[in-house]
Amino acid sequence: MKINITEDSFCLMSSEPRQWSLISAQTGLHSEYKQVLQDLAHKYTDFLLLDRCTDHAYNFSERCGVSDGNTYSYPFILQVGIL
Repeated sequence: MKINITEDSFCLMSSEPRQWSLISAQTGLHSEYKQVLQDLAHKYTDFLLLDRCTDHAYNFSERCGVSDGNTYSYPFILQVGIL
């Protein structure tokens, strides 16, 4: 199934603009699919791609940004994405 997403799809009623239009926090992705997401994250600055943090991979309450290396509290970061 192909889903067309337009800029209007991301407009939400909020007093502050959203930092990210798309957040992916799924871990354990197939390497080919993960590479596609990494390419998109590097191309679009409003796409936040998260993965396990390499220095503490078994801490399931944190995710690390693939592009920026920052640590994010999980699942709280997903709530920020819907504001």
